[in-house]
Amino acid sequence: MRAPVHARRAALAALGAAAIGVVAGCGGSAATSSATATASVRSTATARTTAAAAGPAIALRVATASPEPTAGKLWPIVVTATPKVNGVVSYRFLFNGSQVSHQPGGAMRDGVYRDTLLFPARAEGVPLTLEVVLKTSDGRTADVQRPVSTRK
Repeated sequence: MRAPVHARRAALAALGAAAIGVVAGCGGSAATSSATATASVRSTATARTTAAAAGPAIALRVATASPEPTAGKLWPIVVTATPKVNGVVSYRFLFNGSQVSHQPGGAMRDGVYRDTLLFPARAEGVPLTLEVVLKTSDGRTADVQRPVSTRK
């Protein structure tokens, strides 16, 4: 069972502050509605896939309700995989190429995962890279990165 949003945000704040002196984080737990996802801004990149298991390369797409998150407001995110796979999604947050936070996501089913992220006010204006990592049930790993900068 996932921790409440406030608990995950507090844990992230402590980790981010210790890592770089700037809290660059988020936490999330609520699922988004399909109506939110349809009005999304899409960020697509070719995912890197490890060859730990046989199978085609996985392409990940990250869709968000807005191009950048707003501090203190939930930011819906939808991750889709092609081909449709099952697996576990997690998030890494990078600052100048160094990981400042790792957050759990949840289970991807049939190539779709929905989540909501929450960025604290301390992350405003901090240029981060959000890396979405997928570990499939057949042993493959894929990831995709996109820049984010939290606004007021």
